[in-house]
Amino acid sequence: MTDLAPALDESKRQEVFDKAWLLIGGLAPGDLDLRIFQGRLEDAAFKAVGQLAVRQDQVQRVHALALSRLATRNGVQGLRHFIDIDPSGTDAIRVLAQHESPAARQMAAVLWSRNPVNRNLGAHLAADASSKVRRQLANALGRIGQYDAALRDQLAAQLQTDCSAQIRQIVKETMILQTDG
Repeated sequence: MTDLAPALDESKRQEVFDKAWLLIGGLAPGDLDLRIFQGRLEDAAFKAVGQLAVRQDQVQRVHALALSRLATRNGVQGLRHFIDIDPSGTDAIRVLAQHESPAARQMAAVLWSRNPVNRNLGAHLAADASSKVRRQLANALGRIGQYDAALRDQLAAQLQTDCSAQIRQIVKETMILQTDG
């Protein structure tokens, strides 16, 4: 269904969404916890409703479900589905940035750097407890500078005092490239 969804017209997608949503919302917990092919039926159904959602209320329902899945799961599947639903949404990035999983926070750094509208979130990520998150942000300084050079410089200054020599080196190299380019 996920692969077919883009080929369906809007009215057919809405009809199929409503039927697929019954699978997601109408069963008891664990009813979809069946292994199929290389994954789980629950993941396949969730991805299908994400692709089928057309109306804003449908997107909001899938988004809310993605948030709840992210809150209860640390797995890559939960992150991937959440990002697929709303990859540039500030709510998604904020939730990822506050998640207990360093992988989720790394994803927040990547997504935030693509559209760094919330300046405070960048400073929060630059001070993250995980060096992997801070390194991800340091690697994105060039992209951040394309949107806001002052913000890039602020984050670079924060990361230049990082306890990790590797992060400080990334910042140094990025800033040299920025002044040369």
